[in-house]
Amino acid sequence: MTNEEAKALYDEAVSRMEAKRYAECLDLLNKLDIERPNSRHVTYHRAVCLAELDRGEEAAQCAERLEGKLDADAMAQLRGMLDEARLRHALTDSFDDEVGGVADDNDNELTILAVYPVSTEECSVQVHVRAGVFHTGDQIALAGAGGVPVTAPILRIGPAETPVNLVRAGQRTMMLLRADPVGIARGAMATCVPNEEAYGATMVVSSGPEKGAPVTGAMTPELLGIERIIRKGELAEAERMLNAHVLQHPGNYTAHRMLAQIYMDADPPLGGLQRAVTQIRTAYEMGGAGDPAVIHLLAEISGRNGETGQGLRFLERLYAATDDHNARQALEQRIYDYRNRFDLGHLWQFADDYGEVIFETADPAEVVKVLSRETVPLNAKCRRDRMGEWQTIPQLIAPEMPEVAALCGFSRKPKYNPLSVLVLILLLAVLVALIPNPAISLPLLFILLLLALLTVVILPSVSK
Repeated sequence: MTNEEAKALYDEAVSRMEAKRYAECLDLLNKLDIERPNSRHVTYHRAVCLAELDRGEEAAQCAERLEGKLDADAMAQLRGMLDEARLRHALTDSFDDEVGGVADDNDNELTILAVYPVSTEECSVQVHVRAGVFHTGDQIALAGAGGVPVTAPILRIGPAETPVNLVRAGQRTMMLLRADPVGIARGAMATCVPNEEAYGATMVVSSGPEKGAPVTGAMTPELLGIERIIRKGELAEAERMLNAHVLQHPGNYTAHRMLAQIYMDADPPLGGLQRAVTQIRTAYEMGGAGDPAVIHLLAEISGRNGETGQGLRFLERLYAATDDHNARQALEQRIYDYRNRFDLGHLWQFADDYGEVIFETADPAEVVKVLSRETVPLNAKCRRDRMGEWQTIPQLIAPEMPEVAALCGFSRKPKYNPLSVLVLILLLAVLVALIPNPAISLPLLFILLLLALLTVVILPSVSK
């Protein structure tokens, strides 16, 4: 191997190390180590890769070869990496001894194996998921350095070039957290707090408000009568009657739903968004989780309360649990309108001939990019918001995105050229003006001017 080839190989190895692709970097360094066995730079980087790959004994052997060849600071940094590798081994081994493998999925729990500062507000951590599942966007709660409680949002799971949406029990991976690295200690245990759905994820259907009180969502004759009062606009009287009904029939969640509707629609002081939130959540927990009327109102109130993502997820869950074709179509339209009304955008999915999703994005610019670069072929199937039947790109996307319409070969030119028609009419007007008899020329000029106005103003708007 020539010096130029060795340098090129070393530069490539360093670039892969900077990208945290340690296994690939180590393969290249091993080749260099065979050719340049006494290179302290190669040996040092091999030790770093081995430490990051939890091969502590081999890393220690490399460190021994560097004794006396590196300055004290470099050796101290390398020993720190080796210590982290030993800690990861110790934590993993002790955990396996305690639980005999992967823990139960009843809880979400992970161990912080190593902490790498990115800035004063972000850090990259290596974790071992001991139980459950962690998603991008969730928050982890842990006792930080000095026992101070820390809550850190998960910004990314996995490496930057190939991030993933989630990580499950038994896996080890890197996470990017929004937290001061000083406040996170190696070896700390962390649990999961789902982002924006901390309440929704724990909303469960209870067995009933009181033992012996049957849970029902039936519209009793009393509730039907109150509903007629609501339609008359007598909301204060309806609220009074519903509160009395709740006391007499504590197991009927429909009364709570109707109260939520009143509090959402009425003006203050009767109405109030937080009062509506309380009532609709009560209706959900009491047994309304499968009632479309409860879910629709819950989504609407959540959206008005600023929890638009949570409201959308309630509608999407209802859609997934609905089998009736007409009901699913109605829900598709409701979800489409909900996304538009609360500015949530839309998610576009593309599938190949085998029905596998090959690409999805919520960014229209990304749609245009992948189609123009033929990353996704124009004959792929697509659908919006993970709902409905798969359609062709010209059917679904081209009507909404002019750039995609152009890629599909659709012409948006007007059916005629208004300028040429206008010029023709003006030429006729000049010819008519040459007629010596005003009784003939003036009416004709008036008609031609009206035609010119029609050509310039009215016809272009009609032809769009």
